[in-house]
Amino acid sequence: IRLVWRLTLYQKREVNALFICKLPKIKVIKEKIGSRFDTTINKIRGNGMKGIECVQDEVLDLTVVVPTYNPDKKLSEKINSLLKRGFHDIIVVNDGSDEKYMKFFDEVEDNSTVIHCRKNKGRAMKVAFSFCSKYRKKSNGVIVVDFAYSYHPDDVYACGKALFENRGHLILGCRDFRDGKISLVRRVENNIKKKVYSIFGGIKVSDTGAGVCAIGMSLVHEIVEIKGEYQDYECNILLETKKMSLPITEVTIRMLSA
Repeated sequence: IRLVWRLTLYQKREVNALFICKLPKIKVIKEKIGSRFDTTINKIRGNGMKGIECVQDEVLDLTVVVPTYNPDKKLSEKINSLLKRGFHDIIVVNDGSDEKYMKFFDEVEDNSTVIHCRKNKGRAMKVAFSFCSKYRKKSNGVIVVDFAYSYHPDDVYACGKALFENRGHLILGCRDFRDGKISLVRRVENNIKKKVYSIFGGIKVSDTGAGVCAIGMSLVHEIVEIKGEYQDYECNILLETKKMSLPITEVTIRMLSA
């Protein structure tokens, strides 16, 4: 039986796709074509014709968590940039923002899951991990992207990709401190923290506070139990990696704005 699917011009990818296959010799995944899928042209064996096989991109199925406090209009811009890149499961955590900032969370409720914490205690990341541990059990992992900084969506994707290439690792997005966009204060702060982690924790990382990391779901279940608030929680996560003998893989990320 020959199946022919004719798809019209897709707006995001601007691709006309013609599916031609011969069953059951050739297995073709029939899915919508969009930024969630990588499209590759393959030669179909047996009949010499060309077809397009759509393969789901598992990186884009990862859950993206955006901890946020007192945001502005850039929150909507950041969420839209992640959606445009192909991510579809996005969780925005309001870490006790003031009432006047609620309108910015309302703007992203239609295309993301918004979680509100009553008071600002720096628990956004911990609350997000707890939520994912309970309601995102089928997800392969979580990418955390702190709203305080702005990074290129492709770098967020790169961190997610590294998670699959280095299973069982904690993936850290690390800034290039040769970049002139990073202030002297942040450079000095990072150097001090690096030495503290190295001397007292035996942990060597090039960046201690980029705000981007990727974690497998099996690790999320364990991290939920770690104590701490504010930056103490993030610090304790790094310290726990040493106790758990958890490898750390770094991915260089570009800083668009501070």
